[in-house]
Amino acid sequence: MKINFLPLFLAVFTVFFFLPKVQAQNELGFKTAYSSELQTFGGGVRGVLHINESFSFSPEIAAFLPVSNTILLPGEGNETASLKTRLVLFNADFHYNLDLYIPDFNIYLLAGFNYTDVDKRLSGTELFQDTSVNDVFDVRESGIGANLGFGVDYTIRTGLKVFAEPKYVFNDFSQFIFSLGITASL
Repeated sequence: MKINFLPLFLAVFTVFFFLPKVQAQNELGFKTAYSSELQTFGGGVRGVLHINESFSFSPEIAAFLPVSNTILLPGEGNETASLKTRLVLFNADFHYNLDLYIPDFNIYLLAGFNYTDVDKRLSGTELFQDTSVNDVFDVRESGIGANLGFGVDYTIRTGLKVFAEPKYVFNDFSQFIFSLGITASL
């Protein structure tokens, strides 16, 4: 049975942002990211809910640009095909803020959960004589895992922060993700 986690993720994301303010301003922002596994860039949306001075919760979604690779098909024909891979990440991370006492600068450790959705399509072969067949092979895989990493953010002005965040995603599609972005207080 295949479970679709997107509605659950969106529900949790919505609940956290429309609850009364806990201690500080909640943040919403955009990010760019790099995937070491696909070696491609992507973009996403990120939220931050400050629980207290030391802890915060950060749900996010990131989609990466599709990557096309030419692969050699098994068999005697030495036939090649194009394999297009798409990747979407759903993350729910908890941040622990380190006390550095440097104005406007923050370093945090992160740990959290990850849901990865990978879509692979094999096309461009002559295995079938029917030219209307575009996609010979279509596989959609998903995996649940964990995130570990750290991040830094810097307050540019009141209510506006930039951040950088390297983290490693542990699951069937393990990879290193590096993100840069900006968040604004809601």
